[in-house]
Amino acid sequence: AAELAARRQRRLTRLAGRRLGGLRAVLLRLAHLVGDHSRTSLVAAVFAFKLLEWWYGSGERALSDRGPKPVPPPPPALVPAKGGLPVPEDPALCALCRKPRTNPTLLATSGYVFCYACIHDAIRDRRCPVTFVPGSVDDLWRLFPGE
Repeated sequence: AAELAARRQRRLTRLAGRRLGGLRAVLLRLAHLVGDHSRTSLVAAVFAFKLLEWWYGSGERALSDRGPKPVPPPPPALVPAKGGLPVPEDPALCALCRKPRTNPTLLATSGYVFCYACIHDAIRDRRCPVTFVPGSVDDLWRLFPGE
């Protein structure tokens, strides 16, 4: 160890008289520091990595042991507004034309389903004709009922 320290000191002394010797001396000291502590740093880095791996892995196991959560119930339906169109008793009828829906289309902001042609014309007022909740043509979703 003493021989290594003496060799390092001789190198630093040689650099002192040269151009940019100070910068080279700092870089040489940094290289010696990294070389001296690389083994300890590597062990510490592996330990820290394994600790983080365990920490996050145990949290995931705890969450997965609980099992899946139940599906929450749907939100309550929006009630018709005063002055809005009444909802027909038969859910298969369009609230606007009172006929069986053709090309059923959902107004996503209110949750009500209408005929596409009926709601496309009615949405120009920028609100649902039943609930008066704001909406636009972009909120219309075409539905494809199963057969």
